[in-house]
Amino acid sequence: MLVNDQFMRIEKWDRYRVLGFSLGLAILGSVFLLPFTYRGARPLTLYEVAGIIAEFWQEISQSASQTVALNCVLGAAFVLLVFAGLVGAIPLISGLTGVSTMAVTSSVLFLTWPQAVLGSGYYVVWIASLATLCVGVWRRYS
Repeated sequence: MLVNDQFMRIEKWDRYRVLGFSLGLAILGSVFLLPFTYRGARPLTLYEVAGIIAEFWQEISQSASQTVALNCVLGAAFVLLVFAGLVGAIPLISGLTGVSTMAVTSSVLFLTWPQAVLGSGYYVVWIASLATLCVGVWRRYS
C-alpha cells in the first residue's frame, strides 16, 4: 500500500509539472511570436521591443523620464517573462514571476502610455501566467 501511495504522489506531481511546462512554453511563445504592442500598423513582439530598446538605449536614456521608465520596465519584463517561461516546470515560481511582472508592466503601461494598443501576446502572457499560478497553488494544496 505504501508503494502505491508513493506512486500516486509521483504521478500527480508529474501531471502538474507537465501542465506547468506546457504553460511555460505558452509564455515563451507569446513573448517571442505573438504581437505584444504595435508601432503604427506594424505589430511588435516583446522580443522585438527589447531588441529596439537595447539598440537605441543611448537615445532613449536622454529622453523624458516617462519614456525611460517605460522602456526599462519593458526590457525587464522581457527578461523576467523569459525566465518565467523557462522555469515553467516549477509552476508556482513561474506563475508568481509572470503575474508580478505583468502587473508591474500593466500599471506602468497604463500610467505612462494610456493610449497603448496592446496585441494578443500581452493577453496570452496574462492568461498563461495566471493559469500557471493556479496550477502551482493547486499542486501545493492538493
